[in-house]
Amino acid sequence: MIVATIPSVQRLALLILCLGMFACGQDEMGMYDASGQGSEDVFSSSPSSDFEAPVVVLLEDELCFESLEFMAEEQNQIHFQFSCSIEDIDLEIGDVIAGVIGGGYLGRVIGLERGSDFLVVFTEYVPLSEVVEDGEFSVSLQETGARSLIDLSGKTLYNETHAGMHVESGFRSGYLRLKPETQLGAKMQWGRLERFDATVGMRLDANFEYYVGATGAHRIDEEYPVTNFEFPFYADVSGIPVAGTVKYELFVRFVSETTGYLDMTVGSYQGHWDWTMGGRYRPETGWQDAWDTNTNSSLSGIEVVGDTGWKGRIEFSMRPRISFYQILSVWGLHAGYLRGRADPECDGIRWSFDDGTRVEATLSVKWLERFIPDMPVTVPMGNSQWEIDSGVIPWPGDLPSALLPACGGSLPWDQGPQVSPTGISCGDSVSGDTSDTDQSTDLLNGYSCNVGNYQASEVVYAYTATHDGPVNFRLVNATPSQVNHDLFVLDGDPTSSPIVLQNSCLATGMNSMSFEATAGETYLLVVDGYSSDEGSFEAYLEC
Repeated sequence: MIVATIPSVQRLALLILCLGMFACGQDEMGMYDASGQGSEDVFSSSPSSDFEAPVVVLLEDELCFESLEFMAEEQNQIHFQFSCSIEDIDLEIGDVIAGVIGGGYLGRVIGLERGSDFLVVFTEYVPLSEVVEDGEFSVSLQETGARSLIDLSGKTLYNETHAGMHVESGFRSGYLRLKPETQLGAKMQWGRLERFDATVGMRLDANFEYYVGATGAHRIDEEYPVTNFEFPFYADVSGIPVAGTVKYELFVRFVSETTGYLDMTVGSYQGHWDWTMGGRYRPETGWQDAWDTNTNSSLSGIEVVGDTGWKGRIEFSMRPRISFYQILSVWGLHAGYLRGRADPECDGIRWSFDDGTRVEATLSVKWLERFIPDMPVTVPMGNSQWEIDSGVIPWPGDLPSALLPACGGSLPWDQGPQVSPTGISCGDSVSGDTSDTDQSTDLLNGYSCNVGNYQASEVVYAYTATHDGPVNFRLVNATPSQVNHDLFVLDGDPTSSPIVLQNSCLATGMNSMSFEATAGETYLLVVDGYSSDEGSFEAYLEC
């Protein structure tokens, strides 16, 4: 049950509402009113004999109105309380009631209960176009309050340890300055929606120093709320109040993935995102979407230390929710992101960062006309993306041992890490033990096709395909609650360095995995313990 009273004045935003060609003013409730009352018709079209507007009753305007209470979750049952007798209130079945309290309401009366000083009104849905003979409105919403400046200094996004791996990320310094802008407008005539236009925009300036550190393999995708603000708005169309609520929510998303340790810093990022999305509806052409973006950004002070590849993203998303009469009209997300990756190569760690934007939103005019479908607006990640900068950070000393074989170097016999696979053929059943140092190695600690800590020892088998087709490698009578083994298939030379093998993963599975083999190719089948799990197992190869 929702109890609503007349809302107090909210100064979070500069809210400008304009109706047609008439001046804007502020009403006694502290909401902003764009009124065309007492004006002549703004359209030149002649009246339609097919449309007759219903009687609209504004109970909130009654002299002795006190309060109202929504008695059902759907808000189609409203209790109106008065301080005097209601005998003179003229309200009948089939009339329409409208008001601004509680986010606004508009409904056709289908039932009434009268008391000496109260009314209980039962309503059904009615769109505004079926109530207004001739009218239009234009709404401009801008948030210019103190919440538009957000301090990021010292804000930690992530600081967790999982399976012995510690990951931390955050901002050492910086700020965000944001300015959402929304334009909405519609025109109705003789029971029909003639025009609807919606544009939701965001201007966002970012300046920060960002870091990610990890002691081992991980994949993290987390989102956190930053701030939100909400305020009501009000307009008048042919004497009928149009009430709504706009809410903006800002989130930051942290994505990071690597198969080894990482220490990465963006010393300075300065970015400006300015984007708009929306759409227009016309009866003749239907929906048309709109999307535009303008960005300007730079970064410096890139530092990356690690032994395997990394990719990640910082994303700031604004999520608008704009409602009329408590019916959603615009919702979704608009996001700007900084996306990066780093890959260890023979000449150093090669890094690159991209700026981008994405949109997942929906426009609806259900509150205006009942039969028009919603319109989705989607700009997928990557469709609006561009490179900011890239480069190579030379190795500070000697080339890491794990890279030497892949970069044409060689190691002394006692430092040359390589797996020792055992041959396996179709139909073979094998028994092994990852804790037995005579048959296992401790070289593969992460895989490109899976995320997790595989610091435990592994047993490797080599399978050479005799024909093309599917292959299944599975554990027999697996007991993951006792020993948690996972399976991997690698497309690589067993004499390659571990980093090369880890990044050649084709498929993975917990107790079973399948892949497509090519005749003559050799594949490495790996049984590896998750985290520190080691122990015996049985496996079967089916081709």
